Amino acid sequence: LKLEFKRPIRLTDSAAIVLADSNYRPLSGYKLMLDTSKTVLSISYPWKEQQYFRLLLPKESIADTAGTSLPKTDTIRFSTKRESDYGSIQLRFSRLNLSRNPVLQFIQSDNLIESVPLTSYELTRKLFRQGTYEMRILYDTNKNGIWDPGSFGTVKKQPEVVQLISKPLNVKANWDNEVRIELQ
Repeated sequence: LKLEFKRPIRLTDSAAIVLADSNYRPLSGYKLMLDTSKTVLSISYPWKEQQYFRLLLPKESIADTAGTSLPKTDTIRFSTKRESDYGSIQLRFSRLNLSRNPVLQFIQSDNLIESVPLTSYELTRKLFRQGTYEMRILYDTNKNGIWDPGSFGTVKKQPEVVQLISKPLNVKANWDNEVRIELQ
């Protein structure tokens, strides 16, 4: 589970954040992690399908970098989906140059959904959300996982190359989606 914030945050009292079942009984074995940008709080837990949960967020548990905490204590109710709500993908690439540090990017409605560094000519994923995705390959020269623009000033560095994949990926739920991608 990922909670995204508009501004960087800090966990002022992470022990106060409680993952509970639908009857508010606290669960154990979950882990809170803040990403390096400090804008995404991830909660990892051995999720089981079709279960209901509550995430209890006391107002003093999270604050932004200016010290502003949540306006009030909040409870987020959510449930996990069935495995059959997802599809699996198996992508096979031909003419992929692995020495150029390729990163496969999945795009929906001009939003970057996921970036996956490619280390082989095949990518297999089990629980992939259904939908239609545009794809592109970023040749990541500096291996930082994001596209870097060029700098013509003193460095005279070209921008990193992005190769669009012409055929969109249509992932269907409860389906093995196998696609062969021919790169130019």
